[in-house]
Amino acid sequence: MAAVLLLRKGHRITAVGALAGSAWPLFYLAYSNRGGLGTVCRATATETTCTDEFPPLPFLLTGLLLFAASVLVFHLLARRRGN
Repeated sequence: MAAVLLLRKGHRITAVGALAGSAWPLFYLAYSNRGGLGTVCRATATETTCTDEFPPLPFLLTGLLLFAASVLVFHLLARRRGN
């Protein structure tokens, strides 16, 4: 969707925001899986819960890449407009 908005002339800044916004769910996934790869158990006073988690690094790197790309595109568009 962000690529389509980038192609339309009036919606370029909106597309940059959509690109930056798409990074936040990836940051959330990286944070949610911060325990690491495999089965991670957490214990409280009354129970123990175990979940399977993914490695957080791919989510974090992809989120950082999308966010950095949106900042770069925003600055390029601002420079092109003369701001």
